[in-house]
Amino acid sequence: MVTDAIIERLRWHAGLHETAAEDIPSIASTTWPRGRGANDLQEALADCLNTLATLNLELNGEVPSAGAVRARDVPRSLAYAMTEIIRMIRECHDQAPDQQDAAIFARVAWRVETAWSAVLAGDIDEILKHVEQEEAARFE
Repeated sequence: MVTDAIIERLRWHAGLHETAAEDIPSIASTTWPRGRGANDLQEALADCLNTLATLNLELNGEVPSAGAVRARDVPRSLAYAMTEIIRMIRECHDQAPDQQDAAIFARVAWRVETAWSAVLAGDIDEILKHVEQEEAARFE
């Protein structure tokens, strides 16, 4: 079962849910308006990916590859939050002032999309490890 806390955290990253002051930036605060730069974006990305890793276990069970427990549906508010997160990162890519910033935003978008796709696939046990392995195979 997906907890409200996980949905709220991802909605916060999407700028759709306000929470108390955080020690870390959200994806929304680092991408709109103008953002705070690549360092804050990396911190926000790490939290977003960790939240997706937790979501994976809530949605697909403690061992997703076993297939024993899987939610049948993804809450609409969660799907919308993920769409917004990816859209904001893509818009920053499209409006990046130089190729270096564009490359950073492209990689961040790819990492979020890869993690989200793995959650939806429902059979990936370790989201963070999966993203790292896929990234190594694709970019290095």
